[in-house]
Amino acid sequence: MGESLHAERAAVARRLVAAGVFAARHEAGPGSETERWCVEDFDAAAAEVGAELGVSRFRAGADMSRGLTLVQRLPRLARRFLAGEVDLRVIATIDTRTTLVQDPGVLAELDARLAEAAPRWNALSREKLTEIVDWLVVELDPEAKRVARDRHDDRHVEITPGEHGLSEIHGRLSAVDGAALDKRLDAIAATVCRDDPRTTAQRRVDGLVALSERRETLDCRCGQNECPASGNRATLPSRRRR
Repeated sequence: MGESLHAERAAVARRLVAAGVFAARHEAGPGSETERWCVEDFDAAAAEVGAELGVSRFRAGADMSRGLTLVQRLPRLARRFLAGEVDLRVIATIDTRTTLVQDPGVLAELDARLAEAAPRWNALSREKLTEIVDWLVVELDPEAKRVARDRHDDRHVEITPGEHGLSEIHGRLSAVDGAALDKRLDAIAATVCRDDPRTTAQRRVDGLVALSERRETLDCRCGQNECPASGNRATLPSRRRR
């Protein structure tokens, strides 16, 4: 099992790094033939990657963004990832929480520390992992904390048509609000019985729809006349006023 896990991590790392290299090669420079295209180079490259992998352009773009982080910003961490020593969940958190670091010297020091420590973070919870990475960023680059306050004004949610009758959601909200929404979706997803055929991920999506309809429960799809989850309500976390 250990060997399989390392091989799986390394395979994912190779895919992301390849996507990052592909994206870097397609970046338009001054005077390039694609400079006047109506479609940005990144989007055009994402369409190619999506077609090759059989995934949506949005998912391909996410792979490319993480790959660019590894190739251009955190090459030492990328080597540990390629060796199968770091889980994708850790890489994704690092990618999200270190975007504000721009100083090359600080970025190099951050890369060195992450490469040293990240292999020990695979078993950490999402909350603990986020806390550790944030403290490391603030320690090395206090200016990133100020930029984070400025980024707060960049909150947004976009819903665009996807494939096969689906839609894709992308956006940004504060860390506090994001954590609260995450817990709410988990709570609503848990209001059905164990025989509900949906996966947790599918129930979280249905929970988001339920929230938009001001509901705090899901209709169980177990098919039983007397579902043991009948009457369940989500135990939602309280929110402090800000």
